[in-house]
Amino acid sequence: MSSNATMASSHTFSQVREWIGILVLCSAMLLTQSGLAQTVIPLPYIAETFNVQNSPGHQSWFTAAYSLTVGTFVLPSGRLGDMYGHVFMVKIGFAWFAIMEMIAGLIGQFSPSLVGFDVVRGLIGIGPAILLPNAIAVLARLNPPGSLSKMISFCIYAATAPNGFILGGVFSALLSRNPDLGWYWSFYIFAIVLLVVFIATFFVIPSDKKIEERVASWPAKEELEAEHKRHFDPIGTLVGVSGLILFNFAWNQALVVGWPTVYVYVLLIVGVLLFVLFLFVEGRVKDPLVPLEVFQLKTSLVLGCIALGWSSFGTFVFYGVRFLEELRHHSPLTTVAQFIPCGVAGILAAFVSVFLLQKISPAWVMLGAMCAFCAGNSLVATMPIDQIYWIQIFIATAITPFGMDMSFPSASIIISDALPPHRQGTAGSLVNTIVNYSIAFGLGIAGTVELQVNRNNTDVERGIRGALYVGIGLAGLGIVCALTLLFVDKTKKQTQESKQEKAVGSDQEEDQEG
Repeated sequence: MSSNATMASSHTFSQVREWIGILVLCSAMLLTQSGLAQTVIPLPYIAETFNVQNSPGHQSWFTAAYSLTVGTFVLPSGRLGDMYGHVFMVKIGFAWFAIMEMIAGLIGQFSPSLVGFDVVRGLIGIGPAILLPNAIAVLARLNPPGSLSKMISFCIYAATAPNGFILGGVFSALLSRNPDLGWYWSFYIFAIVLLVVFIATFFVIPSDKKIEERVASWPAKEELEAEHKRHFDPIGTLVGVSGLILFNFAWNQALVVGWPTVYVYVLLIVGVLLFVLFLFVEGRVKDPLVPLEVFQLKTSLVLGCIALGWSSFGTFVFYGVRFLEELRHHSPLTTVAQFIPCGVAGILAAFVSVFLLQKISPAWVMLGAMCAFCAGNSLVATMPIDQIYWIQIFIATAITPFGMDMSFPSASIIISDALPPHRQGTAGSLVNTIVNYSIAFGLGIAGTVELQVNRNNTDVERGIRGALYVGIGLAGLGIVCALTLLFVDKTKKQTQESKQEKAVGSDQEEDQEG
């Protein structure tokens, strides 16, 4: 009896430890979105520190620099995880994240250099870029395909995104209001939290070797072996990363120095040329960072939906916050309180998405996501300044999370189905890249429109609304992409049914002749 009780107790402890490990892995998404909120919610305080209160271009860099590097470095980070172990890369990601957060806080408090802070914000983004693809890869390997525990863990992962933003926003707002501390203390505290999570990874997440032993008993053993045979693509990585950084840097820097500045459009052209070179290189290497088969019509439409939808989401968050703080004159704490419905809706949306994806085509779910993004931007762009909370901003913050939590899994499924077994790691990494890169790109477009319509910074309301109208337009194009995707799906299905009918008819004719 004593032996049985000990074994049962040991099994229970092992399960509890594994679920704590799953929560630690899911914290990668939660902390990534908290990092985004660090400069969005307390924006007025940060702008005052660096003396850029009247420069929307400089202010947008606080957020764009972070999203730019998160999106740019996800793909090579996922490949490094395939080669050296996803758990190992998760630990590296948390450690890097913590160190850079501490440095950003020190710059804000002791050496308020605008350029230095923007550079470190970009370096911070490399941490989440390492974490996101590798954390989700470990989650995929902890439980067998189709298991309830795997479905629950992915739902938790998706639900953490909006709640992470709220959590980061609350702490940033509270610390920004405190005259004895300051907004930079949110970076110190965040660094400490990341350090604690980093230490926890050594105790609650199985090693890469143990995970490989577990996966070796699954039917997909060959897929794992194929992943570990892959090699790094240094040329493709260098060219691709350089192109993405230069293009987005030029696009967002134009808000600060103006489009007529020579180096802006030179870097923009170089970025485009590097991307063309990247496609050329990827078509000729053995193990490309992004296989060219991903750029089929259907998958291209999916990536287009993600790019447009999440670009509009970036404008919704950044300019929605500015609307509340600059036009309604709410404090950062009141502003983040008005975004709380995002957290509740995010949890609901994550579980609704799982249900919908089992019942209907991912293309229909993607269409719903694009509509949610469009509705959120439309409600914020058109709301009067003196309107009560419950009429539009509440509804907008309750709807928009459905765009986030419905588009990501839909895109992952469609792209995953389009790629061979040994390319499955690329699917999640590619979607993560587009999601985060698009936020920075969308802010560049919206910021350009804001500067063109705000009458030399004399009409703040006109500029903010103009940027939000850009968000509506981006989401509207996303709806068009999703409808096209549905048409392609329907056409393909009809073609397959026609071929099957012809094949059946041919078989029947052969039987009659026989």
